[in-house]
Amino acid sequence: MRRRHISFFGFLILVLSAAGASGQDKNSSVAKLPQKAKDFLNAHYARIDVASVSEDVQSWFESNVYRVILRDGKRIAFDESGNWKEVDGKRAALPFNLIPADVRAYVARSFPRTEVVRMKRNKHRYHVAISNGLQLEFNNKGEFIKIKQQ
Repeated sequence: MRRRHISFFGFLILVLSAAGASGQDKNSSVAKLPQKAKDFLNAHYARIDVASVSEDVQSWFESNVYRVILRDGKRIAFDESGNWKEVDGKRAALPFNLIPADVRAYVARSFPRTEVVRMKRNKHRYHVAISNGLQLEFNNKGEFIKIKQQ
């Protein structure tokens, strides 16, 4: 009986310590980013210096997230493999070749004289903010789904 209490409490301490470590930010550097994230920065933001890099350490159930802030205020979030999750241009247009072709075409056709200023993606969707304040949602194939007003 005593052995069960010890193993239960040991397990409880392990779970609580893992839960306490989740969601902690720690400072990092560009050198510690996954290669894919470095390549992304070089391809799309080579002319802008990086101001800071932080690693958001998640729990066992979620992967770590790298958050990069550029000197001009733009923000980029990467998953632990270096794939971009979110790019925030801080009201400035995102790089043309970053935006999927179908999304670019839909925005150009439906909202002329606007630019994509923020984009977020997950497994199934692209969430796109354009310069007139609207938020658009596309599936992962770039097909328009719906529109939201901020």
